[in-house]
Amino acid sequence: MDGVIQLLPDAVANQIAAGEVVQRPGSVVKELVENAIDAKATDIQVYIKDAGKTLICVADNGIGMTKSDIKKSILRHATSKLKVIEDLFKLRTMGFRGEALASIAAVAHLKIQSKTNEEELGYQITVADSKIEDEGPLACEAGTTIEVKHLFYNVPARRNFLKSNAVEMKHIIEVVQHTALAHPHINVKLVHNDSEIYFLPKANLAQRIVQLFGKSHQEQIAECHEITSHLSITGYIGKPSTAKKTKGEQFLFVNNRYVKSAYINHAVINAYEGLLQDGTRPFYALFIEIDPALIDVNVHPTKTEIKFEDEKTIYGTIQATVKQALGKYHFSPSLNFDYDVNFQAKQSGTLATPKTNNYTQFKSEKFTDTNLKHWESLFEKNEAPHQDEQQTLFEPTKNENKENTPLKYNSAPFFHHLEQYLLTKTDDCLFIIDKVHALERVLYEQFLKSLTAGHGVAQQLLFPINVNLQPASMIALDELKDELIALGITFEKFGQSSIVISGLPAELKDSQVEDFLDDLLAQFDQTKQKLKLPKVEQLARALAKRAAMNSSFEQEAISGLVDQLFKCKIPGYSPSGHITFVKMDAEKIGTLFNTTT
Repeated sequence: MDGVIQLLPDAVANQIAAGEVVQRPGSVVKELVENAIDAKATDIQVYIKDAGKTLICVADNGIGMTKSDIKKSILRHATSKLKVIEDLFKLRTMGFRGEALASIAAVAHLKIQSKTNEEELGYQITVADSKIEDEGPLACEAGTTIEVKHLFYNVPARRNFLKSNAVEMKHIIEVVQHTALAHPHINVKLVHNDSEIYFLPKANLAQRIVQLFGKSHQEQIAECHEITSHLSITGYIGKPSTAKKTKGEQFLFVNNRYVKSAYINHAVINAYEGLLQDGTRPFYALFIEIDPALIDVNVHPTKTEIKFEDEKTIYGTIQATVKQALGKYHFSPSLNFDYDVNFQAKQSGTLATPKTNNYTQFKSEKFTDTNLKHWESLFEKNEAPHQDEQQTLFEPTKNENKENTPLKYNSAPFFHHLEQYLLTKTDDCLFIIDKVHALERVLYEQFLKSLTAGHGVAQQLLFPINVNLQPASMIALDELKDELIALGITFEKFGQSSIVISGLPAELKDSQVEDFLDDLLAQFDQTKQKLKLPKVEQLARALAKRAAMNSSFEQEAISGLVDQLFKCKIPGYSPSGHITFVKMDAEKIGTLFNTTT
């Protein structure tokens, strides 16, 4: 009887290996761009079609490859950076024409064109299913161009798991951002569907931050710089008052490789103790240089996760360095944007510990909430849900009307507690209401009704508003255009990084638009990642959460809020699952005091 264990065919083995390296179009861009960096390129151009599903092309002006190297680069386990096992533990390169190309060739049509400076002609090969289909010499400039077409064409199940173009393009933009920050001396260009997303000429780190995230960062970041006997830390941190409630502008690099570390992120956030509004995250782009033997970058195939040998020392040094920068700069002097933090270093070899942990001087600049007044009345023309559609998730008490008749509070007094809770009463019950979660429920049902109807009331602006957005936000906006119009926000694209808004809901002020849209798109993205819901429901949830968090809760609107809450289909819970109110009758109150009524 023959054995049951057999060797896998090369094509199958390559596809399995590809699953570890090529997870989505962004993974391909990451591998190809890293190869270009290791090839000593000073100019990298990335061209994308259909968020990478149709085409990914990365061209560089690096040292190029010979005919022999090109052919070897598509073989499994072929690499130029490892010769002995010890090399795994002292990596300094990103990866050079090996393993990744073999994985990509297993799940896409791959074309490689390359030429070295020493050769008169270059060479090209075309690969499909890990087999060379065409090859030959060609005239081309020194460097390498790699085209990846029809990703996962032979693995339809993997292709079906790809997200929308907006989501996949967001991942590609993140890869380009990481590359551009880690290598500001390299020209970087990104083009999607023939539209230029980024053109970033070489710069120093501070200039590169401004290129990527806008001129507003020029006066909002401060330099971090510290050298110890174990490591060096350089980079920039953001002003506390500019911290956002969404992720996306936190960048950590170890030995110039972008990594994720909840541990280090915690150290940075702790350094801002007492300076941040609850739930907000500051901008930072920090670079740690450390002996490669003291870290392990092979925790995950994508090498974005990292393990430090001495985590406590790293944590303490990061925290102290950020605190020192906060205390030193006070964010008042302008930064010198001709100064390159990447190549300047202190002579001191010891960590300078901050003399004080008192940062109350920063608190003079108060956090200013976006003031979205009267959001609960944006769609007041919409009829409230019919009474027989209402339901509650609370078990009725013995004396409670099971039909959940709406309660009237117009004549009842209100008491505020801890700025978050509202206390009111009826003849026989006490209600404790969470204002934010209650408003979130009211707005969610109103927004959902307006979105489902497909039209909203827009107030035409006398002077249209120009709003600048990050590239990822611009792409997401395309996905949500119809829904935003349904809410009364009408706009048109103006160039590659801005839109012109011509109409808004009546209660949304002009000055609130840019922050609101930026926060809304980020909130929508978070909701989409957590919940598998129809797009209309995702947007309604995101809008309701963002608007409720930013509401001013003026006194005259409180009564209307409570009335509208109890007209909702599900008044007891917010869309995110939080309880909106607690109802206490005489029996429950008596139980608290161990008495009977």
